[in-house]
Amino acid sequence: MKIDYCATIRSGASGIPLVLDFECQIDAELDWDNGEPSISITDVLLDAVSLYREDLLSKLIAADVANQAEHDEGVIEKLLEAEGIYYRGGANNPAGAWVRS
Repeated sequence: MKIDYCATIRSGASGIPLVLDFECQIDAELDWDNGEPSISITDVLLDAVSLYREDLLSKLIAADVANQAEHDEGVIEKLLEAEGIYYRGGANNPAGAWVRS
């Protein structure tokens, strides 16, 4: 599923923001890890062009954006909502489960 995404590109050594509000699209898939939802980013696109198919700098930016998106709760919420999946039961309920609506 393609999702519009905004990331901050930071320097690797110091973490200083280099590019604020880097707007792109990510291609994300919903996965399951021991019964918990997780995501995989399969592509990062800028103007419909895959950054993974460009030069080294573009590939590094794509990897950084993908890493940020994989740890962004908002992305997983969008995927769960699109798939019609929700958690039934409270946070401390051992009988709780992910279900498809």
